[in-house]
Amino acid sequence: MTMMSAAATAVLAGFAKTVSAVTSITDYVGARVRAAYVNDQLIPFRTSLQNTAVQQLYHEFLGEPLGEKSEQLLHTSYTDRSQSLGKYGSIPPVLTVTPPGIITVYKDTAAGVVTVVANVVDRSSVSLEIFSMSGRKVYSLNAGMVNVGTHSLKIRTAGTGLHHGVFSFVLRVNGMKSVRQAAI
Repeated sequence: MTMMSAAATAVLAGFAKTVSAVTSITDYVGARVRAAYVNDQLIPFRTSLQNTAVQQLYHEFLGEPLGEKSEQLLHTSYTDRSQSLGKYGSIPPVLTVTPPGIITVYKDTAAGVVTVVANVVDRSSVSLEIFSMSGRKVYSLNAGMVNVGTHSLKIRTAGTGLHHGVFSFVLRVNGMKSVRQAAI
C-alpha cells in the first residue's frame, strides 16, 4: 500500500468535504458567490487610486485624476460605426480568392488516371510530390513557372505506385506548401 503525504491527505479530505457539502446546483452557485465575496475582501487595493504604483504615476507624470493629461492618455472614446457594417451587420469581403493549393484530387479508374486540380494566384514556381502513407515518394514533378489560374494535372497510375491507398499530395507554390490527403 502506498503512503500519501500529509498534504495530499489534507487535499483529498478537503475535496471530500466539498463534494459532500455541495448537494445541488444552487448550493454550488451559492458557494461560488460566497468565495468571490471573500476573495474580493482580501484584495489589498479595492480601487486603482489605492494602489501605490498608480499614485506614483499620477504624482510623477499624469498630474491629477481626471486632469487633461490623464483624460487624454487613459480614457477612450466611442464612435458609432454600425452604419458602415452594411445591411447584414458585417462588412462584405472585397475580393474572395481561393488560396494557392490543391483544390481536389480524383481518380478515373477506367482511364487509369489520377487528376490533381490546383489553384495558382500569381505566376509562380510550382512543384508536386505524392507520398504513400509509409512516406515513400511515388511521384514528383517540377512544373517550373506556371501562370495564374486553375490547373489540372492528369497522372497515369501505371508504373507510378498510385494504385489503391491513401496518399499525401504536396503542392509547392513559390515555396509555400499545400498538402491534401486523398484515397485513391
